[in-house]
Amino acid sequence: MRPRLLVPAVVLVLAAGAWAASLAPTPEQTTGPFYPSVLPEDRDADLIVISTMSKRAGPGALSRP
Repeated sequence: MRPRLLVPAVVLVLAAGAWAASLAPTPEQTTGPFYPSVLPEDRDADLIVISTMSKRAGPGALSRP
């Protein structure tokens, strides 16, 4: 009984290998993630006051028409 199961299993494995060989290979992984080489001077979590700007951030960028 075992040879009856062994032969189809081997055929299935070989067929799957042949099918997988016909597929396009996956591309190489890209480099990254990219981090800045120099960190910004303003490293705090305050998004309203930026140390290099003279004015505070206003609602202009977030206002809706």
